[in-house]
Amino acid sequence: MPFGDKVLQGLAALLKTEIRQIDVLARIGGEEFALLMPNVGIQQARLGLERLRQALAGQGILVNNQRYAVTISIGAAQAGELPVESLLQKVDNLLYQAKHKGRNRVETDFAQG
Repeated sequence: MPFGDKVLQGLAALLKTEIRQIDVLARIGGEEFALLMPNVGIQQARLGLERLRQALAGQGILVNNQRYAVTISIGAAQAGELPVESLLQKVDNLLYQAKHKGRNRVETDFAQG
């Protein structure tokens, strides 16, 4: 199995240990994952996603008995009444904002205050 695939498996395993049982984690393509967090407002989601980001930064990923430092960039939006395609586009735009702002960060669609 290619090294990158092993890293993605390790990332998925770590994320699954950090999310609630009712949350749904899915790989949507390449190195992109979607996490559905039912009954959570965007501010709570941001806190939870920041905790995930920090857990990954602190633990890294174990591949072939060696630990590797890995970071993630996250885009998060509240579903509301948006169709799935529009929601995914919104989140994708936020993900690219996170990457352009230096990576290893969480970007959401609300202003922090």
